[in-house]
Amino acid sequence: MTKRLRKVERMAIAKVLRKFKPRLRGKCAYVAKKATKFVSLLESLSQPFKALDAEVEKELVKLAMAIATQIIRREIKLDPGKLLPQSGSDKGIATIVTKDQLAFTP
Repeated sequence: MTKRLRKVERMAIAKVLRKFKPRLRGKCAYVAKKATKFVSLLESLSQPFKALDAEVEKELVKLAMAIATQIIRREIKLDPGKLLPQSGSDKGIATIVTKDQLAFTP
């Protein structure tokens, strides 16, 4: 009985496959074509972001430099003694920053 059941089952599957196989091939090709288009669309959407990443990085560096410059200017205004040498003293950043250099700072 089981052999006959298997034979009937195989025949039914073969009949269904014969009927739907051409349609399935067409649908598979259609789905593959759409998937390829979708992947290329996603890749094209990611390209502007890659270019934008470099631009954002440059702007963040500019921002960090501007913030650091403003902080240093504020510190010089608040307490120039921290940065400029006191008479007879080598304390602070006197070896790096001189009054002449500060004159060029806007």
